[in-house]
Amino acid sequence: MCLFLTHSFSQNCLINVFASQQAAYRERNCNPRKLKFPAVCNFREGYFDYVVPPLEGFWWQDGESGIDYARKDGFNFISLIRLPDFVTKADFDWALQVAAEKKKADFSRAELFTYDEGLCVQCMHIGSYDNEPATVELMHEYMRENGCELDISSTRFHHEIYLSDPRKCAAEKLRTVVRYPVRKV
Repeated sequence: MCLFLTHSFSQNCLINVFASQQAAYRERNCNPRKLKFPAVCNFREGYFDYVVPPLEGFWWQDGESGIDYARKDGFNFISLIRLPDFVTKADFDWALQVAAEKKKADFSRAELFTYDEGLCVQCMHIGSYDNEPATVELMHEYMRENGCELDISSTRFHHEIYLSDPRKCAAEKLRTVVRYPVRKV
């Protein structure tokens, strides 16, 4: 297992769909991939095909300064996909309009934003999401050994990058990058 400190650079142009609680995710089907942003961008002059990055999620729980895995029903989240730097606000709005017309869908909850994570501890978790607390505990040990402490707040979140699709992969083979914001103590 590889743990390391990193400064996550500013991530420009992310699609953001808010929801609260895991059941809402399934009910609302809040997957930003449904927007298929590259498909509508290809019709614009000056754009080029690019590999769609993996789905990501910011997670938090109201009233918690960290994550309490025993209270999964209390999770809030933002689902997102990174977009290339060439996508402007005007381009984004245009793509939303085209996608809404083509798919007869409501993308009003999608927005474009920039997020600078700052100093983080990051680790590749392999296995079921239910086993993630063991990986997170190793991350906490690494933080302590390197003079850092967890810095989850209203602007800094538990961050996951989903390299595997749970609909197409056995739970024990899921690969998830887990990233925690930290500060030096």
